[in-house]
Amino acid sequence: MKLAHLVGELESLKLSMNIKPLVDPYTASDAGGVKARQGFTFQDHIAASFLLDLLSDPELLQVECETGDDIALRWLRNEKAVSEYVQVKITDGDSKWNLTEICARKSARVGTSLVETSLAADKFPGDALFRFVSTRGVNNTLRTLRTHRDRRFQPEIVDALTQLGEQVSKRLRKVSSPNERTVSDWVQACLWEVAGEKQAVQQMNINRIHRLFEMEGEALFASAVETTYDGLVTIARNAGDESMVDHATKKVISKEAMIDWWAATLKDAKRSNRAFLKVYKVPTSNFFTPLHCVEEPAIQRSLASYDVEFDDGGWRNAELARYLARWIPELILPPRVLAQCSHLQAHELVARTSQTLKDKSVDYDDLLSQAMLHAILRHHYSSEPTLCKLHSLSPGASDCMNGHIVFDPAGDQLWLGHARITVSEKWDEVTTLLAAKLESLVSRDFLRRERDLIIQYREPQHLRDTTLSRVFDEFAKLDDLIRVLNLPVLVAYDSSVLEAGFVADYVDKLKVEVERSYIELKNKLSPRLTNIRVHVFLVPIYDSVELAENFKRNLER
Repeated sequence: MKLAHLVGELESLKLSMNIKPLVDPYTASDAGGVKARQGFTFQDHIAASFLLDLLSDPELLQVECETGDDIALRWLRNEKAVSEYVQVKITDGDSKWNLTEICARKSARVGTSLVETSLAADKFPGDALFRFVSTRGVNNTLRTLRTHRDRRFQPEIVDALTQLGEQVSKRLRKVSSPNERTVSDWVQACLWEVAGEKQAVQQMNINRIHRLFEMEGEALFASAVETTYDGLVTIARNAGDESMVDHATKKVISKEAMIDWWAATLKDAKRSNRAFLKVYKVPTSNFFTPLHCVEEPAIQRSLASYDVEFDDGGWRNAELARYLARWIPELILPPRVLAQCSHLQAHELVARTSQTLKDKSVDYDDLLSQAMLHAILRHHYSSEPTLCKLHSLSPGASDCMNGHIVFDPAGDQLWLGHARITVSEKWDEVTTLLAAKLESLVSRDFLRRERDLIIQYREPQHLRDTTLSRVFDEFAKLDDLIRVLNLPVLVAYDSSVLEAGFVADYVDKLKVEVERSYIELKNKLSPRLTNIRVHVFLVPIYDSVELAENFKRNLER
């Protein structure tokens, strides 16, 4: 049951916190009880299972440890208070429990059989139920007691319980509880559960906690759930260890207390999950369609181009602007901020990002092109940003807006790049500028400064493990960083092919256009980049001015 439902359920009951523990102040004694608790680890696990029932069963109001019996359960059934007395049996032996064993008296003394000691607990007001929980199973003589109470109306079960009651009554004549319930009443009210060994009970409880977290949308590591469970068992153990004479109320765990415990546990789990959430290891949405690729390994150059496509005869300008705007939080906010936000908070996050952009007086055209390169690297290359780019939005900070780790079985790679959006008449000017920018990226001063920024701002608890950890070190050799360096460069340009509108063969014409543009840009690259892998990304667009306006409008909503 989810936490919100539990809180509502508690509000509707308004009575679980005032149930007095099943302790007789005139006969209460700690003799034998607290001392014997030292070895009751199995009982603690059974009690923990009932504590979990407090979170799932609306009729269970309170669990008590070592009061009226080993464990006492306080129920509200059909608007009537019911006390259930639970005995936990961990005796040695390979044989199954049988009728003779539960009726056997110690040294023939009246009141010493298991049935009699169970009945003796029935001395408090209200209806009574009884339960045995054992590690050993039961044989055919007691098998009927294992029938769940919901099925005991079936004729064959009714007959079997009546017959068992007669058999026990013959062995234990004139036995009744302080509230005058007979042995036959005890049989009708007794449920026998075979829990198995301690490890089985422990694992069952841990699995239930896993499911509780899953219902709340949280998935925890096994070690974290085990820690949570250890805390739960400690609650049961501490309650059992409290003095019946001096601290009877501390032997009680109410529904309210368990709901509070679960709320605090859930809050801690969410905080822990967010603290170590791998924020970039999430499915990403695709928008671009691969258009044309060229691989030139001999000269360490490549081209990848992407098509935005037409829809109903119109180029998808507004859709592209909206898609790129959704990447902005990831582009400029640190992982610790992203980790605190769910997909349901995406709109709020974009608004928060927009205010940051306004405060920084950002060039929206530049941001649009950077978002385009970021989106392509994240989706098509499964990359991970090296760090957020808030610092890059300030004058005089990093020259590199896009820094990514691209994971590769042969060794991860560091991609540091640039992007520009341009109208067709400025193609030559922009490609010349980009060629110069790329050359600046291999400057050792720049690489040292960028590495220092990565070391300063990187938040590894939110990032995947990488083989680049050794180069992200203050005293690592720059030669090692250059060996893993790749330079991506993206140009989104007004396409003469798209300007002509949709035609059946526009894709073929675009392929010719992007390859020609790639050759022009490639030929402008500095000889200093000869030994550096350069990846050119080209995205033909229709009306760059309108795209930029749509993009800005999406961010300012």
